[in-house]
Amino acid sequence: MTAEIVIMNKMGVAMAADSAVTVGGKKVYNSANKLFTLSKYHPIGIMVYGNAEFMGFPWEMLIKLHRDKLGKKEFNTVADYADSFFEFLASNDHINDQDETSYVAQAIYPIYAEIVQRIRSSIEELIKTKGSASDSDTLNAVNAEISKMIEEINQREIYSDLNIKTETELAKKFSPILIKSLVSTFGGLPLTAVQRKKLVRTGIKSLFRKIFDHESGIVIAGFGKLEVFPSMLSCEIKCRANKWLIRSNLETAKISSSLDQGNTAVIKPFAQGEMVHAFMKGMDPYLDMLTSKYLATVFRELPKTLLEHLNLAHDEALKQRLLQAGQDVFNNFNVALRTYQKENHISPVLSAVASLPKDELAAMAESLINLTSFKRKVTIETETVGGAIDVAVISKGDGFIWIKRKHYFQPQLNHHFTANYFEG
Repeated sequence: MTAEIVIMNKMGVAMAADSAVTVGGKKVYNSANKLFTLSKYHPIGIMVYGNAEFMGFPWEMLIKLHRDKLGKKEFNTVADYADSFFEFLASNDHINDQDETSYVAQAIYPIYAEIVQRIRSSIEELIKTKGSASDSDTLNAVNAEISKMIEEINQREIYSDLNIKTETELAKKFSPILIKSLVSTFGGLPLTAVQRKKLVRTGIKSLFRKIFDHESGIVIAGFGKLEVFPSMLSCEIKCRANKWLIRSNLETAKISSSLDQGNTAVIKPFAQGEMVHAFMKGMDPYLDMLTSKYLATVFRELPKTLLEHLNLAHDEALKQRLLQAGQDVFNNFNVALRTYQKENHISPVLSAVASLPKDELAAMAESLINLTSFKRKVTIETETVGGAIDVAVISKGDGFIWIKRKHYFQPQLNHHFTANYFEG
């Protein structure tokens, strides 16, 4: 995991990222680079979080390959820079058909493995209950679990629009490798031709939905040629299939000249941002969620309990009135809480950030990442946030300026590195 943040006002944008990277789910290294210049010549930066690779290629490598290809080219908006980067990911030849095929099979395999596990559990339950499971029982179990998985996948967040034409094209292209995966995964379990076809389509659909949290987060911020104030956008990228980039919809934020036109300050954390949310709202987000969930349950169950004690459980009309009254009280509580948070926590902080000079933007960004790292350090949780914090400030006039930047080498012994940076 990681912790990253973007803080913007009219003066510029500060970006900060920690250095922790988790390998194999247990080992944590504090040496990863997650913040980069997207262009060597123009005021635009990029951060990555989540999966450190895309289709088997480290993000650092892909970002620098794109940066070399971009050269001195300048775009009018930050969104245009993002489109250029996404187009590079979707079309570059460093990722070939074999890479795509291999990754698609790996991404879909957990879906098939989960279905098989559920089928076997269902059959084991039948054997415990009936003493045996017939071929018909097995076939019914296969059908039932496939249907359940399809229903669950359809309910997940959609990453990209998947039209029938695209789905058919991808199913046709990746059908051989997926059928091979089905044969090895399902083993001796019976699969009809119809079920195989349905499972291939189910696998393809799963690519376009958020299921196993294997995605990479991308944050791009800075200035386009025609932009006077900074803007940022972010999304999650899953993979590439048949040169189709599968990603979530873009989240954007822009700084405006006045509050009436939009934001004059933005504070946006990414990945592990609970301490930033607590700082901004005066309440831990998990405690906030627990409180709301508990109170919702209380106001829903209290009318039924009261009516039972008063021997009025049969009075359905009174029950509905009490339920509505409880819901109204709960809604009023939520409105009062959010209003208090906004007036006493969020708005004062944003008002102060709106007038911060560039060096203070950088200091604030670093402090909020440090806060998240410190929380991990003083608890028994794995220290998934830590190490040196890279900090940069981007402004219209000065461009991309490193405030803090770690190196795996000693810069004073490698002057040629700096000298060669702008070559070509």
